[in-house]
Amino acid sequence: MTNKEIPREMPVYRLGEIDFRVDARQRLLTDLRKPENIIKLDDLQFAEGKYIAYLDKEGRLASVTGNIGTEYELPQMVLLDPEGMAKVHGKTIEEISQLSDFDLLVDKDIFNERIGGRKPTLEIMGTTFSVDSLEGTLTSETSQILLFELDIYIKDDYYEFPYNTESKTVTDIDFDTITLIPENTVWVRIPLDYQLDPVGWALLIGTDPKDACVNHRPKTEMSAECIPWKNTKVYEIMER
Repeated sequence: MTNKEIPREMPVYRLGEIDFRVDARQRLLTDLRKPENIIKLDDLQFAEGKYIAYLDKEGRLASVTGNIGTEYELPQMVLLDPEGMAKVHGKTIEEISQLSDFDLLVDKDIFNERIGGRKPTLEIMGTTFSVDSLEGTLTSETSQILLFELDIYIKDDYYEFPYNTESKTVTDIDFDTITLIPENTVWVRIPLDYQLDPVGWALLIGTDPKDACVNHRPKTEMSAECIPWKNTKVYEIMER
């Protein structure tokens, strides 16, 4: 006979009048009444050691439903489900009791290097840019992109914009008159400023960099994604 691990009963946490099952492995809470209603911790703001959720009367995220929300504070996952966090991270419950979500989720070396001044890098079509969300810049050896210039190109959780592979910067396109795709231009997708450089972004808005990094883990190297023109609306715009 083989020893099988007995499934444990996951803890339950109440928000308002609604009970949610806590899942440390997937970092989410599931409504016991309506399992389709899920709250992902990574979708919540993390501030001063707590997750902040705005829920409507049905217990759904107000940011998703567009309804008026009531603010709720959720403890860190190490408090919501210490046993689950211990299993996920290969530690004892006693060890978990001495740690925070930041301690378990964030690469300390990357975080400390960024605090010390090392900026993350972003490669766009073979060119390496230094990222600084505090200054709002992407800087290569020969060019610079200002992040505020990309605000008009925000789509969902990304910047998507026309990039000139010769000048290494944003292509200036007049979408009211465009009839041809400009030469040496590709369409690229990159993370938003708080994802590119969460430490710099936190310093910009005056919040704790550790809080910012709980949900937006800092990285040292990233790469842009090239989007085929056929997957954009540019051809549709040119036809009009």
